[in-house]
Amino acid sequence: MSAPQAPPAGWYDDPTGSNRQRWFDGIRWTDHYQSVPNAPVVPPQIIIQVPVDNSRKARDKAIYTRQQKGHSLVLFLLIDFITLYTRTIYYTLSPNHYWHV
Repeated sequence: MSAPQAPPAGWYDDPTGSNRQRWFDGIRWTDHYQSVPNAPVVPPQIIIQVPVDNSRKARDKAIYTRQQKGHSLVLFLLIDFITLYTRTIYYTLSPNHYWHV
């Protein structure tokens, strides 16, 4: 059977009960003491909870909004074409009009 393993060398809480730490060299306690270091201050985390609306109305509105993006582009192109070329097409196809405006 092997002998029990001692903890590695380092600063540990004083086994005599003082509010300090004592150096353990890996074999025995030494006469070196230090005050207990303060725990690092961790800033509180801000957690923002956003209410989730799982209703059918909210779901349908979200789907409807996503579908509108494609339609608005098609509508824009159609209105743009009508606005730009209506007069040109009218004067081109009308037998009573010529290119002088």
